[in-house]
Amino acid sequence: MIENRKNWIIAPTGNLTMVLVVMLLLFTFTGCGAPRWYESYGYKSYHDMTKPSLVPVLITALGDENPDARTGAAVILGDIGPEAKEAVPSLVRALADNDKEVRKYAAQSLGLIGHGTQEVISALIEALSDPEDYVGDRAAYALELLGPQVRPQAKEAVLALIRARLDYSNKWHHDSRHKAIKRFGLEPKELVPILVGALGEREGAVRARAAKELARLGPEAREAVPALIKALGDHDADVRRQASGALGAIG
Repeated sequence: MIENRKNWIIAPTGNLTMVLVVMLLLFTFTGCGAPRWYESYGYKSYHDMTKPSLVPVLITALGDENPDARTGAAVILGDIGPEAKEAVPSLVRALADNDKEVRKYAAQSLGLIGHGTQEVISALIEALSDPEDYVGDRAAYALELLGPQVRPQAKEAVLALIRARLDYSNKWHHDSRHKAIKRFGLEPKELVPILVGALGEREGAVRARAAKELARLGPEAREAVPALIKALGDHDADVRRQASGALGAIG
């Protein structure tokens, strides 16, 4: 009798334990166990904060100790776009955040807002060399969106894009780099001397990238032929291969 009562006690206890485990998992994966970052600002959903009138609140959130709040604020400011111009200085500062997600979305949102001041462009050019490749990629994307606004600093921007430590084997990264350069609105006669100069850089990957960009220009890069012929003797096999391809493209 006592033994049966003991089993009767253990069975429901085991079931209760299982229920508690399931509830804990639900809380963990649905986020029900803790308030969302925007709830601490008095809003029920992410979309409630996507109003231009809330830009000052989002600027405050960029300084929040919670990295989720900083990341969310950076994303929303980009969603708001040009009407979030007031947040630009704060987003520039966020490019130095210790959280890589914050830096990534700060860079992207600076492009989406489209306020291409010298300070913004310089900060994005610096972000191209971020240790995290996809932060640099978003900086390249932002420079692409700013387009002709980058012209006053085009030489610096082009060289920074050529030198950028993005994953060059990844086509998406490669296209992002090329589209940014293309969007600056430079004429081939302006771009070729910059790329020829890059053929003399110390790093082989930079020289190879410069040759590849010259190949994209085709016959309009004819002035680069002497430098490309010289590059055929480069000690780096990839540089030689890209230089040969560029000469073929130029014709």
